Amino acid sequence: MIQPKVFISYSWSSKTHQQHIKDIAERLAADGVETVIDIYDLKEGDDKNHYMERMVQDTSVTHVLVICDRKYSEKADNRKDGVGVESIIISQEIYSSVSQSKFIPLIFEYKETGEAFTPIFLKSRIYIDFSTPEKENDNWERLIRLLYGKPEFTKPKLGKAPAYLEQDSGAPTYEINAKFSTLKSAISNQKSNIKECRRQFLETCYQYCDSLRLREQPKTDDFPAEVLLIHRNLIPVRDILTDWVLLEGDSGNDDFSKGILDLMESLLELRGRPKIVNSWNETWYLPHQIFAYETFLYILAALIKIEAFQQIHTLLHSSYLLPVHLRNRGMEFARFSEFFTNSDYLQQKLAPENVRLYSPVAELVKQSASRSDISFDELKQADLVALMVSFISKGAYWYPQMLLYSGHYENYSCYYGD
Repeated sequence: MIQPKVFISYSWSSKTHQQHIKDIAERLAADGVETVIDIYDLKEGDDKNHYMERMVQDTSVTHVLVICDRKYSEKADNRKDGVGVESIIISQEIYSSVSQSKFIPLIFEYKETGEAFTPIFLKSRIYIDFSTPEKENDNWERLIRLLYGKPEFTKPKLGKAPAYLEQDSGAPTYEINAKFSTLKSAISNQKSNIKECRRQFLETCYQYCDSLRLREQPKTDDFPAEVLLIHRNLIPVRDILTDWVLLEGDSGNDDFSKGILDLMESLLELRGRPKIVNSWNETWYLPHQIFAYETFLYILAALIKIEAFQQIHTLLHSSYLLPVHLRNRGMEFARFSEFFTNSDYLQQKLAPENVRLYSPVAELVKQSASRSDISFDELKQADLVALMVSFISKGAYWYPQMLLYSGHYENYSCYYGD
């Protein structure tokens, strides 16, 4: 299998369009495709004409993606600006001995007549339709297969995802978004690889969260602020996992149930030190403990919202296997109450002087409740459900610290099925 490297040729028509191109470059990177693009590789002082010629003619560049819209076509046909120079170079290469499959038009826009906007030198080329977000998702696998030399008709079994370098703290979550987009597309089109797409999505979520776990003494005099920063960087993962539950939670799919169990066990692992760490302070992992607790509440609230009662039962009545290096006194399994977290460590960061918070963790969850579809009131209801189940579950306990924000006359419905 070839290792693809692509150069993206496009017109700077607007900041929104440029951001879209950047998103595509990041999604390609998440699928292991090296991308060359001016916003990353063209620096001040560089000769842009020489840069474009070098990129088009570079033998290590396996493909050139030509982003075709009205602006690009007009500039190319009129030989105007950088696109005009670029189109001259590309057209010369197309009519030379270069492989005919090197240049791939991606259609972003159509004329009123229904004809795709393409420059003259690409009129006869087979293109890939990226004109809407839906078409982009539907045709993404086709593009990736083409870049890797694995055409659709062969339908090879998907292998292990490319290994990525460990991400720095605060690294972007575009890999997670890309894997979730692929999973949504697989579910929407009822593809046979849904299970593998789900596994890759959850694994990428874990890898990102794990990259934010500390392995050595923090180099800061204000570690509480560092805790809040790490927690803030984990919020996008909390939200996309909630999106996944809302997407698949009411499907009744056994594979989804296993995915939930695997996720919860990975969250338990993230709550503590990595296996390779032999000297640590428990406060180092407070951001991940809060993240696991908060994500548990969001998942439970999401399942309640879509009335996925069987999945709620699985979540609250399963025994979760603990990582070997985090087991205590021979205890190999934990109940859902293992996700509960409380700490006064962030008191001074979250409250004004002389104001005592009942629960700094609950305050942080409240301040971070930014979703419109899962409100803080719904998190309080999930908190109450966990409390009620703990009353009837041997070995489980729960303190409903979210309910500290409830008023005297608030009502909740705790029924979640048999």
